[in-house]
Amino acid sequence: MKDKNRERERLAKELEKAKKKLEELEDWEGRYKALFDRSLYCVFVHDLEGNYIDANKVALNLLGYKKQDIPHLNFTSLLDEEQIPLVKKTLAEIIKSGCQNEPTKYKLKRKDGGYAWVETDATLIYKKGEPFGILGIARDITEYKKTERALRESEEKYRKIFESLTDVYYRTDREGIVTEISPSVYKQSGWDPEDVVGHPVTDFYRDPSSRDIFANTLKEKGVINDYELQLLAKDKKVIEVSVSSHNVFDDQGQALGVEGVLRDITTRKQADEQIKASLREKEVMLREIHHRVKNNMQIILSLLRIQSRTIKDRRTREMFKQSQNRIRSMALIHEALYKSKDLAMIDIADYISRMTTHLLSIYKKDLGEIEIKQKAEGVFLDINRAIPCGLIISELVSNCLKHAFTGKKEGQITIRMATDKKGINRLVVKDNGTGLPEGLAYREAETLGLQLVTDLVQQINGSIELKKTHGTEFIVKF
Repeated sequence: MKDKNRERERLAKELEKAKKKLEELEDWEGRYKALFDRSLYCVFVHDLEGNYIDANKVALNLLGYKKQDIPHLNFTSLLDEEQIPLVKKTLAEIIKSGCQNEPTKYKLKRKDGGYAWVETDATLIYKKGEPFGILGIARDITEYKKTERALRESEEKYRKIFESLTDVYYRTDREGIVTEISPSVYKQSGWDPEDVVGHPVTDFYRDPSSRDIFANTLKEKGVINDYELQLLAKDKKVIEVSVSSHNVFDDQGQALGVEGVLRDITTRKQADEQIKASLREKEVMLREIHHRVKNNMQIILSLLRIQSRTIKDRRTREMFKQSQNRIRSMALIHEALYKSKDLAMIDIADYISRMTTHLLSIYKKDLGEIEIKQKAEGVFLDINRAIPCGLIISELVSNCLKHAFTGKKEGQITIRMATDKKGINRLVVKDNGTGLPEGLAYREAETLGLQLVTDLVQQINGSIELKKTHGTEFIVKF
């Protein structure tokens, strides 16, 4: 009886243990199920032939399938044909060692015909001690692969551009050692890129000391554009280059080196020198022309002066004098151009000073103390406007000297000229003399001087205005 009771107690204990183990198993199964379903990654199970047994919601959503589709799926139906050898190799590895040595990337077909990229890691699972199937976890790397592809395409595009550059791209470290240079360096200098990379940039300077000047300029400005340097080709010929460079920094603002672009301007510099030489020749020729024109006018002046000495009629002699003044006015223009640094433009202030000095010397004996004030600094005219303008000033000043101060012991003539922001020139010739006679219409005057002034103003597309307050004032704009 006692033996039966002990047996009952033992069976009851065993039953209790079995019940606890069952409860524990149910608990672990619940935990596994929760992890399986709630994982943020794709989780799947398939047998050793690749037939899928189970897959969580994340995996199904990624590929566009539903739970009921699982029994009909095999990994060969989800993979590109090119990847089937890879997955078979990985499967053999798992069966042999129990797990993957490293994650594998696969391109899977979606139900809608699209593709998704995943990175998987799998392990062998057992049933009753025997290999039963594969448990795998996959991470969606579709966006990463898109980015990787875009980056690869960008790098390929950059490489093509880099290799097709006609200018030379270069990069140096902080010590001035070349770390990168484009293949175009060979076309420009004969140096192969491998001959240049790893060498100091000073090895390729015609004058190595000019590197310090370049470096200091770049350090001061941070960026340099169209900086001209002389480098050496492989055959030791000098290459004229234009450099555009800037400093390169890391994320902490520490200097990494310099990068920039070199452009061969040797041909351009040679062309520039030829143009400069040609211009110098033309400048010499033009100066000689102006010099000869001035000399020829001086000869004409001398002939008129000699001729006028034989003339006894005062009016005729005055006409000769006026003609001499006009020729002298034009001769001064050519003399100014001959002496000027700029053959295209004439400094009007200097011209007025020389011309008025000459006119005063001619009329001095017939005048009292006449003062001529002038202000025309910063006004420059080309020859097409300078000659008419010079003649206008000469005629107006001559008229003042001849007629404005009759019966006066002293007087003043003011000449002002300026150019406004719009490029309009304003010339003022004013005297404080007796003024023009009442009723005189200067535009219709019979005197050659005023007729000439009116015609010359029209010639330079200008306008002329007369004021008779406190003397006579002519205002010419052109």
